[in-house]
Amino acid sequence: MESIRPIADLIDHHLAEMDGLVTALIFISENVEDHQHELMRHASVSLAYIVHDKIKAANRQVSRLVQAAANAA
Repeated sequence: MESIRPIADLIDHHLAEMDGLVTALIFISENVEDHQHELMRHASVSLAYIVHDKIKAANRQVSRLVQAAANAA
């Protein structure tokens, strides 16, 4: 039987990473100079892909958590 705590910790880790990435995107957006919009676009797209991957990883862990909870019941 798979333990629930490590799975929940992984979900928390993914959420914390996503929070950091979104915070970085907000900071970059707020501090971009007029002539840096092209760089901003590249940075935002890159961060969006990383956040997307983190969401998928967290979703996989949520599925594992639900399965582990169902098996424990």
